Amino acid sequence: MNQAVYVDYMLYDLRGYSAVSAEELAAMYSNNQEPNGHVGGFANWGVYTPGMIYAVAQHYLLSGDKTSVEQLLPQTLKALDWCLAQMKQATNHSGSSRGLVLAPLNDLSHESKAWAFNQAYLYAGTELLGNVLAELHHPRGPECQAAAQAMHESIHRGFAYATTRSPLAQLCDHTWEPYVPATH
Repeated sequence: MNQAVYVDYMLYDLRGYSAVSAEELAAMYSNNQEPNGHVGGFANWGVYTPGMIYAVAQHYLLSGDKTSVEQLLPQTLKALDWCLAQMKQATNHSGSSRGLVLAPLNDLSHESKAWAFNQAYLYAGTELLGNVLAELHHPRGPECQAAAQAMHESIHRGFAYATTRSPLAQLCDHTWEPYVPATH
């Protein structure tokens, strides 16, 4: 259900049904948000919580519906706090995964790793929400934007490290470039 809502809200907003979109997002929080802000689900993937803060921010940007985003904001800030706590904890990692959040991916293995997909959602969610909060003159906007910038730097560092350890791959035009793996 989680992934469907992440697509549905956007379709509703693009078609002018922002009330339906807001209702779906509120239902996601109501049915899946834990007391600590984490948004769970069937597989408990690492993207659910940052995906929700991204979805709420995108809902506002697509619909311009300030009232609904203000109604979703308490749960969204709770989800943001969970994401920020995960990101802060990740700064204690050593080596190439420093700053990268370890969480399961959508392969149902339940194995927590520094999957690129999860990092992308953490960055995109905090960045987009930070921009929305700044636009709304919310006091947490700068904090959110700073966290997104730190995550961006961690992702860049992690991919740079992974690239240096990767073999070269020959392209169709017979040139070579480093293979960028999905994880390291």
